Amino acid sequence: MKSYIKNIFLVLAVSVMIHSCKMAETASSPMSFRMEILAKSPSDYKLYIHKGAGQYELLSPVGGSTYDISIPAMNGGYSKFLFIVYNKHDPNDYKVIHVKKEGEIIKELSLREIQQLKYEKNIYKLKL
Repeated sequence: MKSYIKNIFLVLAVSVMIHSCKMAETASSPMSFRMEILAKSPSDYKLYIHKGAGQYELLSPVGGSTYDISIPAMNGGYSKFLFIVYNKHDPNDYKVIHVKKEGEIIKELSLREIQQLKYEKNIYKLKL
């Protein structure tokens, strides 16, 4: 009888552990916006947008120091075991914009950081 109870307990424990494991996928929403560089010499700065696999593409201003930026939805996710979340990849924290001056990256921005910038007249203001 003891081994029967022990086996039931073992099966229940393994079942709980297996069903408490989880791999979840998340995604960011696509985002299109206008951004303006506020600096003494805005033409000294160049904006680059992430295009995947560590590749960034130079953006051209639409006028003066204002840029139209379109960022597609990005995938992320996490793993969970019991109540522990690990291996978390939040697409809102990916650095999608690089600001360069004289070829050197001086600022990197994620979607979350962009949304925290000052926002006036439908334009995000990036003060450098």
